[in-house]
Amino acid sequence: MIEGHTFQTAHFTDNERSSVTSLWVDDEGTVRPFNMSAEEDNPNFQELLKYITLDELHENTGNVIKELKRGYELSIMAQAEADGVNIKALKGSQNTTIESIIEWITGDYSDEQVFKIKLRLFEEDRVANSTNRKLKAELRKAKTIKEVLQAFLKF
Repeated sequence: MIEGHTFQTAHFTDNERSSVTSLWVDDEGTVRPFNMSAEEDNPNFQELLKYITLDELHENTGNVIKELKRGYELSIMAQAEADGVNIKALKGSQNTTIESIIEWITGDYSDEQVFKIKLRLFEEDRVANSTNRKLKAELRKAKTIKEVLQAFLKF
């Protein structure tokens, strides 16, 4: 379609599905768009259909819309966060809880913070009431949050 170029992809560019943009790449990697109407009597559209089916055009269009929507959402979230909006609260309490747990497990903690967490866990009934000295020693010797969590979960 574009001389010296190879077909890359194509998608509809309007809700009516009457316009198409196809992308063509040359040997140097430069991508060039080629716009056309999606009319059956359009020779350019007929030529395009030698490279891609109508079903693929519709699928590509759906994928482009999803990508644009996701980019828009990320942009809005970034702007909201920059404006001081609590993004986690917007995502819902379930997601906020999951995010908090992940942040807690993967966070960086000083030795003093790890020590305070271990002290607090020793106050938990299942640890405080346990007679298993080996498990208590393992929790006491844990040096990272991951080790603390692993030891605590054995009770």
